[in-house]
Amino acid sequence: MTNPANGKSCIACVLDVGPFNEHDDLYVFGGERPLAERGLSVSGKGTNHAGIDLGEKVWSELGMLDNTEVDWEWVD
Repeated sequence: MTNPANGKSCIACVLDVGPFNEHDDLYVFGGERPLAERGLSVSGKGTNHAGIDLGEKVWSELGMLDNTEVDWEWVD
């Protein structure tokens, strides 16, 4: 993932899913952006509009100063 504000990037393992749309198959298997980014939830309870939540180490590596958009993609 990359922080477009400063160009810093890193690779990180995904360790968690949810709490929104734990079964978003088009996102996980179909190359679509996550429903949570658009505020859509399977449960109908809404989301926090985050497509990805960053752990403290990733936050630090990206030089984050506040919540903002990051560019990210799945890699094998």
